[in-house]
Amino acid sequence: MNLLCKTIGLYFFMEILSTGYSAAATHYYRSVKSGFWKDATSWEIADDATFTINVFNATSPPDCTSEIILIKSGHVITIDQSVTIDETVVEIGAMLIYGNYSSSVLSVNDGIGIDLQINGTIEDSGPFNINWSTIQSSWALGMSATMIRIRSTSAALWRDHYEGGMSTIPVGSTWIIRKQGADNPSISAINSYYGNLKIENTTSAFWNATVVGSKFIGTASAAVIKGTMEIGALGFYGVKFYSQNSATNLILIKGNLLVNQGSEINLEDASTTTGASGINLQGDLIVNGILSYGISDASDNNRIIKFTGATNQTISGAGVLLMYNLVNDKLSGDLILNRSISIDNKVTLTNGKLDLNKNILFLQNNSVEAIGRTNGWIRSEATDNASKVAWNIGSTNGVYEFPFGKNSISYIPFSIYLTAGDIGIVSVSTYGTTTDNLPLPTIPQLVTNIDVNGINNSAYTVDRFWQIDKTGTSGTATLSFSYSSGESPPHTSVLVGRRYTTVANSWESPACCQIQDLTNCKVTIPNVLYFSTWTLMEKNDALPLSMDVSNNQSNALVEKTHVSICPVPFRETFFVNYSMEEKYAVSIEVYTSLGVKLFSKNVDSDKGDNCFEVNLSSEVAQGIIYVRFMGEKTAKTFTVLRE
Repeated sequence: MNLLCKTIGLYFFMEILSTGYSAAATHYYRSVKSGFWKDATSWEIADDATFTINVFNATSPPDCTSEIILIKSGHVITIDQSVTIDETVVEIGAMLIYGNYSSSVLSVNDGIGIDLQINGTIEDSGPFNINWSTIQSSWALGMSATMIRIRSTSAALWRDHYEGGMSTIPVGSTWIIRKQGADNPSISAINSYYGNLKIENTTSAFWNATVVGSKFIGTASAAVIKGTMEIGALGFYGVKFYSQNSATNLILIKGNLLVNQGSEINLEDASTTTGASGINLQGDLIVNGILSYGISDASDNNRIIKFTGATNQTISGAGVLLMYNLVNDKLSGDLILNRSISIDNKVTLTNGKLDLNKNILFLQNNSVEAIGRTNGWIRSEATDNASKVAWNIGSTNGVYEFPFGKNSISYIPFSIYLTAGDIGIVSVSTYGTTTDNLPLPTIPQLVTNIDVNGINNSAYTVDRFWQIDKTGTSGTATLSFSYSSGESPPHTSVLVGRRYTTVANSWESPACCQIQDLTNCKVTIPNVLYFSTWTLMEKNDALPLSMDVSNNQSNALVEKTHVSICPVPFRETFFVNYSMEEKYAVSIEVYTSLGVKLFSKNVDSDKGDNCFEVNLSSEVAQGIIYVRFMGEKTAKTFTVLRE
């Protein structure tokens, strides 16, 4: 107690002597029923803190002269008139209400230790800011205590007078920001910590919390919620809560983020800053209402939902989930989809696994940078091809990489390089199989065999299938398939991609000009027009070129250029002789009989006769090879024998 309260206490001490009570009896108060603070019948007094010595009914209410003021479990005490308190304890199951009365001002005196200890519930619905007598005046919440704020009075004062700093607030405590009546309750974000945080509305209409004081606005720093953040309360009316964070750190929620049905959280854009507006979530994301974001923006790097928890995290709920940027940065545990989600700007895979879990990840941004990756990866691996990445590519040319992984050490990306046309939305899924390539795909296409020429070819087939679909009516693309080294068949060293056709219930002959990268377990197929189910097989039943070729004969599109090759056969070097009507660049490519590219060169050519030397001394391929010549108006393919 300070000097003022000691002086008042001396006067009160003399009054107590005149009534026959001992002096010590004035020091200990406890509630005996629910009621108003100023109603003396709500209290009893005693000579000791255990209330065993000289217990009497109080004749006056407690104030800062009292040694300890205890509000007992089951009692609700309401402050309806001005009062100064000190060393007050609200037990678990008890409640202290700073009521909305025009004559009430609550002052907290600076005494010994914590001046207002809340182990039960406190409601701040008073019309004025609480008067903290000094900077040392303090309060604290117990492990399961609750603070309810209803008015627009200062939330920062509660923050600044928390005992030991607000960062020490217990994880099991709860703050409730409640819309109740015409006023808009305030909340603080800068240097603010919460246990659990609930935003709710008990009025008779939806609360669109656009008032600045009712938003999370972090500038110098962002708020930290140690437990769960819940938007809206079941059984009450809905609320739309706004979070606008321009601090360099994200709002941190260590528990779950729950948006209840009928309510919404909106990540407003930080339009005047390049700050990292958004949420760093370490628990689950459950959206049964709406999660949304602001539209206008100065930077695409904000409005982020970032997952960083040390254990598995899930995204679930039956509500509307509008996400701008998603970041997965988990050093342990997985991010698991329990529902399909759509990302409007970018997915960043910094660390950890994003498990599709038989759901769809939609990418609405047609930029090749709509997925960024450092060490993270996406797990598909559903035998019914339900785990998909769907990318709205449209007609934007470029290389789009689908960052699939088999496990943390086997990265097996699939990429599609759109070169022409409108491919629409491209959906890709993949899964690994047993060594006999079972199970075969059944959805969305039924694959009945893994045969080549009527013979089971599983011993020569990679233990993996891919399902690729598009919504566009056109589109020419280069496809690159990756697989893990453990999925490579034991009896082959050269693989080519094959597409399954349900019309003939068979695997089509490999397309021309495929390239295999043995080191990186990768096969690339150019000029693909049709998608569906794919796998990689040894090509052992037909030529890998999808055209008719014979020695020194061409299938020229327009016979404008004379081309010849000599010597035939050759050992290490041969020459491509050709004449040009105009000065153009030509392309010369060399492939093995299995479609593996040995050589490729764009050659600037002059009008008239030209001769270009091809040296294959460093290549090991022998036997039949294929030489492809492509000019401005001519495309020719030759078969050539290498001795």
